[in-house]
Amino acid sequence: GLGDDVVASAGFKVDSGKGRAGTGLLEMGNNDRANSEYSEIRGAVKANILGDTTLRYGVHFPENPVVAYEDARLLPQHYQGYSITNSSIDGLFVEAGRMNKRGEMDDSSESSKVSAVVADANKVTYLGGTYAFAENLSASLYTSKMDKGWKRHFLGATHTADLGNGLSLTSDLAHYHTSDDSPSGNSFQNKASSLAFTLGAGHHA
Repeated sequence: GLGDDVVASAGFKVDSGKGRAGTGLLEMGNNDRANSEYSEIRGAVKANILGDTTLRYGVHFPENPVVAYEDARLLPQHYQGYSITNSSIDGLFVEAGRMNKRGEMDDSSESSKVSAVVADANKVTYLGGTYAFAENLSASLYTSKMDKGWKRHFLGATHTADLGNGLSLTSDLAHYHTSDDSPSGNSFQNKASSLAFTLGAGHHA
């Protein structure tokens, strides 16, 4: 089937003077003051094929380990591009996409630059997925490439142990390997690993 998504958002200034502007919370005006209001409308078209494959073109709010949107301010950041997801194999979710525009959290317009760090980056691609070995054990593998920026790879695993009496312990193991792919000499080369534990009690953690 065919469908579409429409996202409309607006921000209104309650109180902000010139000395408190430019924090990334509100859109800036030409007078170095935060605008009283700002808004935007974005959309996407999507097609579902055989019930397990979805093609999407337009606004994206990706939430994977290598490309993810931010929503720490009044309005969320977003990307524009195209993507495909597939879940035809039981327990396996696979996705791929290319983003070629980015909208910041404090700006109602969009930029052809997909990074606030790499000035010349005009696209970022990603590929990866998650496989659930059981209800309480899954592993993820992702890779991405930012034009004139970096190549980033991710490997992770999540396990949830039932402790009884409504308690559970979730373990998250993650490893990132980023290699520099920039012509400007910026050093993005790094490796990072983490292990996190979350104690759950019913619907609380």
